Amino acid sequence: MSKVIVTCCLSLAIASPIAAGTFDSTCYQKYNDKLIVSYYVSARNYNIELSQQYDKAPFLNTNLNYQADANSVTGIEIVYDKIGISFGIKATPPDDIARKGKTSYSNLNFSFGGNRWVLETSLRNYKGFYENNTIYYTPNFLTNHVFYQQPNFLNQSARAKFIYFFNHKKFAYKSSYTSCYRQFKTAFSWIMVSNLYYNKMATDTSFIPDPLRFYYNRQGGLSKINTTALSLGGGFSCNVIILKRLFANLTLALNPELQFSNYVYYPSSSENIVRANFAGDVRFATGYNGKNFFFTFTSINDICKFNYSKVGIKSTFVSGGVAIGYRFGVKTPGFYKRLQQTKIYGWL
Repeated sequence: MSKVIVTCCLSLAIASPIAAGTFDSTCYQKYNDKLIVSYYVSARNYNIELSQQYDKAPFLNTNLNYQADANSVTGIEIVYDKIGISFGIKATPPDDIARKGKTSYSNLNFSFGGNRWVLETSLRNYKGFYENNTIYYTPNFLTNHVFYQQPNFLNQSARAKFIYFFNHKKFAYKSSYTSCYRQFKTAFSWIMVSNLYYNKMATDTSFIPDPLRFYYNRQGGLSKINTTALSLGGGFSCNVIILKRLFANLTLALNPELQFSNYVYYPSSSENIVRANFAGDVRFATGYNGKNFFFTFTSINDICKFNYSKVGIKSTFVSGGVAIGYRFGVKTPGFYKRLQQTKIYGWL
């Protein structure tokens, strides 16, 4: 929580020197007096890839591809003005649990900010992964055989993401993702993106299956990675609008990242490493955004690398789903009206 608070302060510090300005009402509309409720169904996947670059096994595929599936996640998102929260209420495991094992999953998201900048925070927890490349190191592997499974493989992530939009007078990013705005004209904006996060990957003895540990040298005993990271980069976001209601958004960003990692080896050794790396954001949304009713199709991908020595480690979170929602007219509470009159609110 303290990391999220630090990021909030940093975000406000960046935004505060910039004049408030006014938005172009011919380009988009704000819904400050609407309570926005949507119901979503999504498929979510955590993918962790490991690869070794040692001069070993030239004819053997030693790459690992761990996956955790929450095949169908249903949830609720509530947005009022510049505050939003979403949470999953049910996760349905995949049909082939016998082959791939079961993933336990939880996710909570909170966002704060307006059209100038937004702060997105999330807590994710996945436990139970299967290794999708089992066929390459398991003799006589057939389509009905069980994948190599690590039911205690845990991936936890706490993240705060700050996004600043340079063309905020004509471009409304939230019109495509939370629908508290409505874009009328096609618009484009360069963006600045910063991430502060903590990520933990841990398992019982090693991430590497027994038949492949030799090929990973010392990293064959790697059982835990704790990483705190800060990144700052940028990219762009674009809304394409048809007939003022149909829309499509593409958002891309690449962020150089400084990572502070603790690598733990089974059974008792560990080491601390500070290194530079890269992270990426890829988002796409399309749908219908009317006066009150809206529905969206979204795909959100967060990519992080935790490479160490000659072992490459990439973590990819993929979320794709459908949301249906409605804007309800409400009377603004008195305390919130007072907040809207402050300078801090104007910076949002």
